[in-house]
Amino acid sequence: MAPFSTHGGLPPVVSFSWKDDTVYFAETIMSQLLPYGSGFGTFDTETTDPSLKLRPLVTNDEGVDKVLPGSILRFPKWGIRIRCKKLPHPATNLVLWSNKNMTYVLTPRDVFVSLFRSFGMDLPESLMAPLNITAVLVPGDQLPTGLNTSEIALVGQDGKGWISIEEVLVRLNTTYTPNGTFARKSDQSLLDDEGNQTWIGYDAAICVELFEPWIVEVYNSTTGLPTTLKIVQPGNVVHSQDTPELQERLVGLPLYVTNPDVHNSLNSSKATDVYKNAHQNSVNQLLKDNGRDLWYAPSPTVISFSGGQGLYDYKELSPSYFAQARGLADAGNLLPYFAGTGEILTRRYQDLVLSSTSVNPGYMGIYIGLIMVLGILAGLFVPKLPLNVPHRGFEVDSWIAAFHADELIEIGGTHGNGIEIEKNLDLHEIIQQVGDIKFRLIT
Repeated sequence: MAPFSTHGGLPPVVSFSWKDDTVYFAETIMSQLLPYGSGFGTFDTETTDPSLKLRPLVTNDEGVDKVLPGSILRFPKWGIRIRCKKLPHPATNLVLWSNKNMTYVLTPRDVFVSLFRSFGMDLPESLMAPLNITAVLVPGDQLPTGLNTSEIALVGQDGKGWISIEEVLVRLNTTYTPNGTFARKSDQSLLDDEGNQTWIGYDAAICVELFEPWIVEVYNSTTGLPTTLKIVQPGNVVHSQDTPELQERLVGLPLYVTNPDVHNSLNSSKATDVYKNAHQNSVNQLLKDNGRDLWYAPSPTVISFSGGQGLYDYKELSPSYFAQARGLADAGNLLPYFAGTGEILTRRYQDLVLSSTSVNPGYMGIYIGLIMVLGILAGLFVPKLPLNVPHRGFEVDSWIAAFHADELIEIGGTHGNGIEIEKNLDLHEIIQQVGDIKFRLIT
């Protein structure tokens, strides 16, 4: 994978609403749109070779003084949708502290059914398999009494294709969460430094995260960075958006016909290794901000999962806030690596230039010279300005006389220094009257 420094930093995250969902994307970087360019993903997890032509030298045959028109690009791009729910029945589905000092989150299959149905999808077959207790529990631990194992789905591995099942477990000391609400609290209390009783609060949520291809429009400016404009439609192949009034016309043969290295769609099967490594990278980015300097202390990231604002403002684990935070994190730390060195078919709609402007050096020189001549004539031969206003320059005295005349008049009247200053005095008269008097200007 290419290091951050190769491109100067990971691209920002952009999001768009699509029906009832928010779709997160990593912004397109300039290097992806240049000849022989590249994204962050080299599709080789064992190298960090910055010698790739990630910043190729591109010459402009039109000359340096001519700005080329921009264009709208339409192509498939990986995006993220995510939905979360709180863990139901925490008294049964949440094991706080096992015999082997472990905490278990047991997810009912009904939660997954509900989440997948919210996306209009069926539950994957991998989640229909019976729970293998030996694959979950540490030897010596036991499941809670009354738990129906036939209703529990085994999680922790990615679902089929680009479906990811994520769980978050929050464990915080109530000392740092005076306004916090938890699904359960520890059975035994802990004493703080002052001898007061505190508890460990527990909460959990389950998410289904979809990594899907979307057709997006990106404006490729010749004078700035690329900007994603909107979502066109879900899918991994660009289609014509014909209307009765306007129909698209292809100029020449498609690139994937003339160039076999150009792909006309995205293929997730070729990015399995990238997904596994980049997914763990995104998780590690969240774990680094875990408040590890103190036991069970909330970090800014965890506080954001509850919608809190301050250091002690953890409220309650919110599925919507966590979904937003996780979507932003994965879009920023994971999706950039899905763009590598491969080429994909893109439709290009060039800007239509309706008008342009230019400066004629000859006429501009005459215009500036005429202004200078008029200014010199006004300064040398015009004794007074309109409304009998004296001349003023750009010196400090001129600025004071022009904008603080009332203050100057007040100086002579209040201090009785024999200074007689009136409005509309010439500058040399004001300097002669004021002399070396000192005054403080308060703004």
